[in-house]
Amino acid sequence: MTPGNGLTAARDGLHLYEDGILFHGPALQGIRSVLSRGADELLVQCRIPRPGAGLPGYGGRRYRAVPTDLALQTALVLAAESGTVGWLPLGVDRLELWEPLPDTESFTIRAWKAGDDSHRLRVNAEAYSAAGILLQRLTGIVLVTSPGLDEKFRTAVRGWKPSEVRKGSHVSA
Repeated sequence: MTPGNGLTAARDGLHLYEDGILFHGPALQGIRSVLSRGADELLVQCRIPRPGAGLPGYGGRRYRAVPTDLALQTALVLAAESGTVGWLPLGVDRLELWEPLPDTESFTIRAWKAGDDSHRLRVNAEAYSAAGILLQRLTGIVLVTSPGLDEKFRTAVRGWKPSEVRKGSHVSA
């Protein structure tokens, strides 16, 4: 995969979680860098932060829930480009699986808008191996938003963000 269509340069992906664009805690923070972005397209590099974090029963021969969640996260980041933070996935029209997404290696996800209105967005996403081989395609990811979700995301981030933990706002077990 190579960036195209005038998309901008790479940026560290951790800011997506720390800034509350995504609400996922450390075990699911797999977007390592934003390779390129445009108004209707996003390219990210991913790697599972804690390989094997997926629970038994949440996968199969070609499907692993934790790495596939990164395609949904990528769609959420693309939705946030609209200026509204606080989107959630509602469904996926079609999931095509050729090979499982890797647990221990980096892979790339390309997501692009397939249709939208003010409260609903459709996104398609493809995941590629480091060698550029198509591994998965998610067609028709349906995302929805509603007032107040952005604040709920920020509240969730305060629960795990290291700077907030140091300030004493998080009680760990």
